[in-house]
Amino acid sequence: MFERTPAQKLGIAGPSAVKNKTPYATVALILAWVILGFGIIGFLSNVGQRGFEVVAFAFLGSGVFCFTILGVLSEIARLLANQQK
Repeated sequence: MFERTPAQKLGIAGPSAVKNKTPYATVALILAWVILGFGIIGFLSNVGQRGFEVVAFAFLGSGVFCFTILGVLSEIARLLANQQK
């Protein structure tokens, strides 16, 4: 049907290249970006206020945690897909 791109041949295809993309992955990715954005904006706008820095660090940590979980889950899904071939 369609010829695979060089990145797909090397296995470096991004999440948009997955055929059966679930809406949960998209929602989780958007949520991770929003949380990370809140953390960055909160940290940059409230540098001098001690209480808000803690909240900003919590948002930054949550955003990074979301991206880490997404990375681990996508790697597990890739390994399972390769195992079924």
